[in-house]
Amino acid sequence: MKNLIVIVLLAALVSACDSKSGTGGDNKDTLKSQQESSITPENFQKVEFKVEGMSCAGCENAIKGSMEKCAGVKVANASFTAGNTVIEYDKTKTNIDTLKKAIENDGYTVTGCTLK
Repeated sequence: MKNLIVIVLLAALVSACDSKSGTGGDNKDTLKSQQESSITPENFQKVEFKVEGMSCAGCENAIKGSMEKCAGVKVANASFTAGNTVIEYDKTKTNIDTLKKAIENDGYTVTGCTLK
């Protein structure tokens, strides 16, 4: 009986993984890529934020994840060793204040901002 339960659970897991593989339905990464490729280069802006409070790779990933959820963000990188976050974004879809607030909502402090 235990073997049957394990087999059923594994089958369900494999099925769930197949449905998320991008072979059908909406794929958010593909959709985002298509939207970004249709934006003209002159609409992209690059900004560097000086950020306090990052102490590890997990902090970098948290900020990067928050930035990637913001509309118009093309590239987001964070470095706890350098204490900065560099973001390339579509200036027609978001702005510096929105990006700064997203970083601060994660619990970090933005101490400076430089356009690149």
